[in-house]
Amino acid sequence: MSSSEQSVVSKVLKGGSWLYLSNILNNIFGFVYWFVISIIGGPSVLGYTSAVIGLASIIIGLLNMGSGIGLQKYIGEAWGQKDRESLSTYFWSTTLFSAIVYFAAGFMLMLLALSGFSYKEFSPQAFVICSLLVALGFNTNFTALFTAVLKTNIVALVSALGNVVRLAVGITLVIWGWSWVGASLGYVFHYLVMLLVYLYLSRLYSEKRIAFSLSAVYKILKAGSVSWLPNVVTLLGQWLGVLVVFGSTGAVETGAYYIAFTISSVVVGLGLNITMLLLPVLSSLTDGRKRVCWSTLKVCYALILPLAFALMTYPWAPLKLLRREYVSASSSLFVLLASSAFIIFVGAVTNLLYAYNGYMKILALGAALNIPRIVLYFILVPPYGGYGAALSFLAGSITGFLASVIIAKNIGFTPSYKTIACLAAVPLALSSVAWTILRQEWIIGVPLIIILSYIMYIKLNLISKNEVKLIVYALTPSLILNKVKPLLEITARILF
Repeated sequence: MSSSEQSVVSKVLKGGSWLYLSNILNNIFGFVYWFVISIIGGPSVLGYTSAVIGLASIIIGLLNMGSGIGLQKYIGEAWGQKDRESLSTYFWSTTLFSAIVYFAAGFMLMLLALSGFSYKEFSPQAFVICSLLVALGFNTNFTALFTAVLKTNIVALVSALGNVVRLAVGITLVIWGWSWVGASLGYVFHYLVMLLVYLYLSRLYSEKRIAFSLSAVYKILKAGSVSWLPNVVTLLGQWLGVLVVFGSTGAVETGAYYIAFTISSVVVGLGLNITMLLLPVLSSLTDGRKRVCWSTLKVCYALILPLAFALMTYPWAPLKLLRREYVSASSSLFVLLASSAFIIFVGAVTNLLYAYNGYMKILALGAALNIPRIVLYFILVPPYGGYGAALSFLAGSITGFLASVIIAKNIGFTPSYKTIACLAAVPLALSSVAWTILRQEWIIGVPLIIILSYIMYIKLNLISKNEVKLIVYALTPSLILNKVKPLLEITARILF
């Protein structure tokens, strides 16, 4: 890698680490929120709230039209070219358009609710809450802005603030007897606070003068449209996985599967967030896109595979730490973790395709990833419960990976599959040994697998000294880095 490409990868890693922190915070706050709500309000409150949030999420996803992805691409280009005027035009035009669409949909739902309309278990009150959530649903445009300019620390901080507000408002209202309405209003205030803070901070990176251009909106929606259908399918797949488990096996196994899915999401989150940062970065490059993509992908694998294999060796350990009842989801967690290597590759290829405007290929790749999951949910979940949902998720990940390999070859992207296999083989071998001699001692086994994997990567030259420096420098806060730098230099001399 050239020095300029190293700088680009370093920025991607640093931005990805903040998005990863944001995802971790969302997962932690989400888990705490649902856990407390279930204790205070019981399963009926939890079920009704999740149904309202699910309906709103599906509507928001349908109305999104891929604007977030399109914004990342064109704002990334404008930011790289230091064209603040174009950046502002793209951002404000799309945001105003989205606000009109979401407000209109929310207003229609509100009218429906005020007319007394109800559908099965969905009361008029449920449609009122849903209308508020939908009206505030366009804050994804602001996330796209700060992601594109690599200011993902803002995304993490705003997300943390919104989650704190959700906890404070939602739990307080449920304690006061507001039942599922209070729990749902926690989400409404979460969205509202994030939107207001984003509006204030967005002035720092876009011109204060609000411009509107239909041609800019058209370009953004055209760029993002190919991601819209796959994203909707993905959204349906995520909710259907949980809902079909709930309908087939009940609340206990649904909760266990959800916990397993959350843990696997935390593990794969770092890799996915780093590959997500490739979109604005690759869009701003005129040369070296494939080299940067491969270098970033390689570092992603080096980061997450040791942790994934360590947890696959002891899947019961994190589940048991939460609640003994969750240990039944060990097999589901194992399968979900196995999908991580496939998902990261798909994410990297998808963002490379966006940089080359390969929209139809992205559509095909999204279909290959998500449609098998949805179909298999209805086939495998009834007989196998949460384990069937995990198998369905893995099957879709594999078909998506195979499709991305074919598409990558078609566009001339030739990553070293031998290197990827070696990066996976090292922690796999160590996990096999740990499972044989340290079957119950996970406290020793997990860190041993991770540490020895990184040492073996270095000794086998699977990752270079520069790549190790990129990882350490990107993911370690400057204050801590300055204090441990002498120790790191001594360690580097020993290892290299």
